[in-house]
Amino acid sequence: LNQSLSPIFNRSMALALVGASIPLGMTLIFNVVYFRIDSLILTLTRSTAEVGIYGLAYKFFELPLVLPTFFMNSVFAIMVQSDNVLRKFKKSFWILSTGSLVILAVLWSVAPLVSLIKEDFAASAHVLRVLSLSLPFFFLTSLMMWTIVALKKQKALLVIYGTSMIATILADILFIPAYGIFAAAWITVASEALVLIVSGIFLSRYFQKQNA
Repeated sequence: LNQSLSPIFNRSMALALVGASIPLGMTLIFNVVYFRIDSLILTLTRSTAEVGIYGLAYKFFELPLVLPTFFMNSVFAIMVQSDNVLRKFKKSFWILSTGSLVILAVLWSVAPLVSLIKEDFAASAHVLRVLSLSLPFFFLTSLMMWTIVALKKQKALLVIYGTSMIATILADILFIPAYGIFAAAWITVASEALVLIVSGIFLSRYFQKQNA
């Protein structure tokens, strides 16, 4: 009872923790960059009206994106402790797929109501519908990312998200100045689809090797 607690610094452990966290940290940075770069390029190259229209649509689009994050916060802890990650992955895949399609249908249906905020923002409804098509991709890439982390293959995420970030930035620079908000919306859909496809290929090959 009389023993005192004092902090101990373990240099080797600290370096190991930092080294293990760098790939995931960089991945999250890449994710934020390619998720936000379209708004920056729109601001620099298009009218204020277009920026406002896109921004309003994006606000509604962002709302359901917290759901897969909350879901994976719970599932990740189970995955890390599980001896059968593939089984947990499959169950989560169907839950997130179904949920994303339901939310996509709802968002698609209510998109025209955006114009009720202000008639000048009627175009936001069309942009929102395009962005909503990427919801299943965003839901499933969250699952892919945290499954890869659970498998301790974070370095693969650097390649996947780094490649997507570069491709997205190039596409935004090439197409947004000429085609505006719809180019930004469709590039968002395409970039997240790219992440999903590459992540899916990586996990498919990994699980095939494990089951061989």
